Amino acid sequence: MAVHLKSDKGFTFQNLLYSKFILKRHHRVEPVSDLLKIHKDTLYRKIRGDSEFRIDELPALLNATNDIEYINYLLRDTNFIAIPKPDKRFEKMLFELAKSMLAITGNGLEED
Repeated sequence: MAVHLKSDKGFTFQNLLYSKFILKRHHRVEPVSDLLKIHKDTLYRKIRGDSEFRIDELPALLNATNDIEYINYLLRDTNFIAIPKPDKRFEKMLFELAKSMLAITGNGLEED
């Protein structure tokens, strides 16, 4: 299944791709096409709207670009927001913070 996404304002997912890759040059075609394991001409066709991304290709596109605007576009008329997964350093920092809080309060739970 291809992604043919169009908002009620006429702005499509391909418009967003074109803006990011061609107009604003936030992403470069060659390294992204390498990460997607597709030929750069194929990626150019998808960016221009000559062909479309399949749904199963979107995770690779998101991982290759790390661009949250693509996810925000997909979630635009929903009650959801995109939040990046924390990396291991962040998880370790949260764990250490939680341990410190437990040490300070005794058990971390206080009753009124």
